[in-house]
Amino acid sequence: MHWRDAVIKSKSITWKKAKVETSEDGKLDFTLTLPLTSLFEGQTKKAFLEGMFTMMEFYTQHQADNRPIEVIDLVNLFNDCGCPETAKQFEKHLEK
Repeated sequence: MHWRDAVIKSKSITWKKAKVETSEDGKLDFTLTLPLTSLFEGQTKKAFLEGMFTMMEFYTQHQADNRPIEVIDLVNLFNDCGCPETAKQFEKHLEK
């Protein structure tokens, strides 16, 4: 997977039409459009690289300890990363 595959695509966003408002205050009203593509791409790349680094660090630590990755290790990893909904999906596979 390439980091660009994780960028939010415009077709995935529900755009809301802004209401046109006028005022009688004598001031110039205008709409400002910001080019956010570079911001989204930069944030996506940074997040993707951090995730790749975290997973490689997790994997190499288990290699160094010479032990297999257990389901509980994945549950703890995703809980520590702030993704409890993903951790819960792995918890379904824990032996009872």
